Amino acid sequence: MYVHTKIRHDEILHFVSTIKYSKQIIVNEEMTIDTKESINARNGDAADPHVFIKSLPKVELHAHLNGCIRDTTLFELAEERGVSLNEHHFATEPTDYNNSMYNVRPRSLQDCFDMFAEIPKCVDDLVALARITSEALQDFAKENVVYLELRSTPKQLLVATSGSEIAEKRDYCITILKSIKDFEQRDEARYNQELEKGVQFPRVPMMCRFLVAIDRSQSVENAWEHVQLAENLKREFKDSVVGVDFCGNPTKGHFNNFQAAFQKARASGLRITLHCGKLFARYNLPARIRSNS
Repeated sequence: MYVHTKIRHDEILHFVSTIKYSKQIIVNEEMTIDTKESINARNGDAADPHVFIKSLPKVELHAHLNGCIRDTTLFELAEERGVSLNEHHFATEPTDYNNSMYNVRPRSLQDCFDMFAEIPKCVDDLVALARITSEALQDFAKENVVYLELRSTPKQLLVATSGSEIAEKRDYCITILKSIKDFEQRDEARYNQELEKGVQFPRVPMMCRFLVAIDRSQSVENAWEHVQLAENLKREFKDSVVGVDFCGNPTKGHFNNFQAAFQKARASGLRITLHCGKLFARYNLPARIRSNS
């Protein structure tokens, strides 16, 4: 369960504005969607519902960057870095159904957090971080997402794959923000070029924003550091940083311990995103949500 304390109407207006591109939305030249099938789906004809759903414009308000890593990229990075992934959670071949994610099922909540702990072993430098950010943006665009909020917990990574220099958390965030800016510029240029070439149904450019995450399993001091980092980045990158996110293993930490940090973030103009309801325990919810449940 994800709770956004306020909806960013000015940002979502970008999504609403795509209505004027209704025909362009339905068909995406980059998405291998057949024009006739898409139009038939919109008109209610018997067509593959997956085609219709994929052709719809979408808003994604909570995309976990590490959780968006491509399976092929994860295995490539692991091989390059000599990392042995946990075979209980990952396999090099599909193990069930025709799922594109090669994960063993079923999984408990703890299994999910154990899996997430494997990914930073492979994404351990800024080069890999830039790669997975760029690929995540490409993948969301192919799904016809028109507005995306990408979230990640700032970390101290290596500057380069074959080096020992450690980057600051600020460098981590800037790597993501630069990848977002580069993507948006390329996507806008692609859209304008397609219009100039007379492409009938160019995909609408995707707008992307960033949420600085606070992991509840880490210290309160760490939370204050991330709030300050988000405030500084918001001033520097203007609209690109829109909020802070409360995330992490729900069996660790308690929201009350972090509440003052989030109040400061809100007072500075940052929006708040909360993970809650992962465990059936009322004490896990912030007081305002708990009182209404």
